[in-house]
Amino acid sequence: MSHHGPSRTARLLPRRRRKVIAAALVALAAIVTGGILWAWLAAEARPAGVVVMVPGDPEAERIGRAIEDGSSTLLSQARPNDPAARHATWSMALKERDATAWLCTRLEPWLLSRTTMTRLPPQLGAMAVRFEDDRIGLLLELRRGTADDSPRGEGRWFTLWFHARVVDRQLYLTVTGVSIGRLHVPVTSQSLAMALDPNHEASGPEERIVRAAIGSRGIKALAAADAVLSERNLSVSQLVLGAVPIGPAELRLPDGRQVLVDDVASADGVLTLRCRTVQAGR
Repeated sequence: MSHHGPSRTARLLPRRRRKVIAAALVALAAIVTGGILWAWLAAEARPAGVVVMVPGDPEAERIGRAIEDGSSTLLSQARPNDPAARHATWSMALKERDATAWLCTRLEPWLLSRTTMTRLPPQLGAMAVRFEDDRIGLLLELRRGTADDSPRGEGRWFTLWFHARVVDRQLYLTVTGVSIGRLHVPVTSQSLAMALDPNHEASGPEERIVRAAIGSRGIKALAAADAVLSERNLSVSQLVLGAVPIGPAELRLPDGRQVLVDDVASADGVLTLRCRTVQAGR
């Protein structure tokens, strides 16, 4: 009759130490499981402080139109010209709530009048913005499931954080970070650009995390955005890297004057554009 003695580990380690190790392994497993659960819940949660505005809401519509009317008045306003400086300098400030109202109510008609789009991607739900110290957050909700008419504010939220700069009268945006729900994803600009390229097959772990979170509906929305950007020889991945300008940082007025944006600054919930109006012929 054979007899199986204690294992080598049991012979080398006292019973008390084995219990301590077993308890430590159980605690480690609990911590890992808890961390995964927390990350999942954070990714599913709506970002803190997001106020959902929808088209058709009377207050949001009023604010959106007021932003357009106020901006038009401010841009075209007659300004005293300093002969020494040869231009008039001024600034325009935009609050988060006002910018969010414009995005949710006026972005679609603005795009339809300037591109070949017929409507915004149906996968896109609510939108919002954040203006923090030297960075701008664009919050996008991707609707769940397959129903294009699902309620806004109930999908998964993504936040793209980017830095805006003006170089040689051109506006550049460089993405500096990304969040899913309330979870910040440690991803490089290069990996994010690849993950947001609908024609690229995700390979690295960072790309796979972002791509899995976006889902198939998100990829369709990115493809629609790329189709619109291609009209201007741009793509989502190029904008993420800040490799090309999104457009000129200037506007020509009907009377021949030009409004030049010299700087874009964000802090404490306010976006400030520092501008100068150049007289005709300058």
